[in-house]
Amino acid sequence: MFLLTFMSYAAMHALREGWSYSKSATEKEFGVDATFMGVVDALYLVFYTVGMVVLGSLMHRVSLRFYVIGGLAMASIAYTLWVVIYALTDFYHPALMTVLMCVNGFFQATGWPGLMAIFSLWFAEHKKGLLMGLWALNSNVGNIIA
Repeated sequence: MFLLTFMSYAAMHALREGWSYSKSATEKEFGVDATFMGVVDALYLVFYTVGMVVLGSLMHRVSLRFYVIGGLAMASIAYTLWVVIYALTDFYHPALMTVLMCVNGFFQATGWPGLMAIFSLWFAEHKKGLLMGLWALNSNVGNIIA
């Protein structure tokens, strides 16, 4: 369970960092400027915050498995959908990318609370400090993967 939750959050962090690394290429490819990309980032964070509030209460009403897997799947789909649409149809619109990044941010809000809830159910109270310290390396691993 340690490895499963670790890799899940590392993958989510890789998704976030992948966006950061691809912004300059996106600016060149689609002719948008850094200001627009900053607005997309700000909206992503707003929707991440809204997702924490809205989805946080949902976490206690559904299966944690469904909560985390559904959230990760929806965030991944939203992140890749506009690129897939562009690759298949040559259609690009800044509003489409913005909306899908907002959906991505909203569903990424399931990651930390859901995985922490799963993590806390599997490990003894007296070992959680050490394990959490090791588990926190997942963001670094996610950065490396990205």
